[in-house]
Amino acid sequence: MPRETMPAYQVYPAEQEANIYVQAMTLEQRGTFAILLNAAWIEGGVPNDLPLLARVCRCETIRFEAEVWPGVLPCFELQGDRLVNGEQERYRSSKREYVEQRRGAGQRSAARRYQPNERSTDVHQALDKCSTHVQHAFNTPTPPPTPTPTIATSEVKPDADAGQWDRIRWIQAALSDYVPDWVKPDVAICRKIDAALCGASLEELREFLERLHDSGKKPGQSWAWFLSVIGGEFSKGRAA
Repeated sequence: MPRETMPAYQVYPAEQEANIYVQAMTLEQRGTFAILLNAAWIEGGVPNDLPLLARVCRCETIRFEAEVWPGVLPCFELQGDRLVNGEQERYRSSKREYVEQRRGAGQRSAARRYQPNERSTDVHQALDKCSTHVQHAFNTPTPPPTPTPTIATSEVKPDADAGQWDRIRWIQAALSDYVPDWVKPDVAICRKIDAALCGASLEELREFLERLHDSGKKPGQSWAWFLSVIGGEFSKGRAA
């Protein structure tokens, strides 16, 4: 059997002390039991060779066979040409199964992370499309204002700057594409998110949303989640 690569095994003191054979051991037999348990974990059992085990335990062979080994023997069983502890082998099997499950889960997670799926491709295309519209809006010259009749100041409702409004609409579309099963975020929350960007470009926001998507992060309850996450990310970046 190959040497064990897992560095440690678990011992439950209450369960071990409940074993009547362990309770009946002398102090010397308990020490021998501990030494052989460690050797059995590393080597996948110990050889069925009492003179060799006596040397491992630093004990004379005659006394080992006559006084020490009879009290330790009930805690081992013969499998092939090796002596193993049943509880230890059951723990070894369960631990290997757990390690294999975690290794498989890690490989599947890595495959999903580095191989874009259909959903990821759709998000990237939607974000690219929105970015193209915004760039077009920024590059389109603003027509000269059309003269309008004089109106009292109290009757005028201030409109958002055209470029700023396109930016808000782009943020609204990007968030809707990121969580398509949610109600579209209103203009107020989009303005707060835009303020939380601390002057960052829309391209930086797009890259940040892609990283959130690739890591599997989504809002738990409301669009306010984005406000705190984006605010923390971009305020930290500006402070650095």
